Amino acid sequence: ERINHPEISSRSRKLGILDRCRFISWVNTALYAQVLDVFLDSFPFTSGHTAFESMATGYPVIVRNTPESLESGSLTTYFELFEAVEPKNIEKDIRHTWLDEYGNILLPIVEDFDRYVNTAVQLVVDGDFRHCIGELSCMFVNRLIMGTKLMTETCTNHILDIIKQFRKSKL
Repeated sequence: ERINHPEISSRSRKLGILDRCRFISWVNTALYAQVLDVFLDSFPFTSGHTAFESMATGYPVIVRNTPESLESGSLTTYFELFEAVEPKNIEKDIRHTWLDEYGNILLPIVEDFDRYVNTAVQLVVDGDFRHCIGELSCMFVNRLIMGTKLMTETCTNHILDIIKQFRKSKL
């Protein structure tokens, strides 16, 4: 909706961050992605490109992992990198970067609403944590999403899969 929800304002006031929160409705996402502290992605359908724009500028994104988000090309589609037993070399490197010293995944993709809210609050109030996740986000996007070598390989494999499916359908 394009309205400022009263519960969000109330919660922001209680957390002492209301002066840092602005309801801006529909905006030029490329511009606003550069000035956010944290991008709170929508759910159940996520934003995709806007989240990556924010991450590329060094700001963290919190995403809720839903069946709809897995179909929308959002950040959740990369979550499988962390669940794979034997990821590809470049994925293993990126996967390792996102793990803390205890092996917990720092990528802010969460399963439930309470964890979404708690992680969002932590990102807002803890500047060191926000900065750490922001730096990791920027690296992640630049290497995995915008990296020329991996993007070329991904697109080429996709085209080859289409050709393979087309040839199978002709048999």
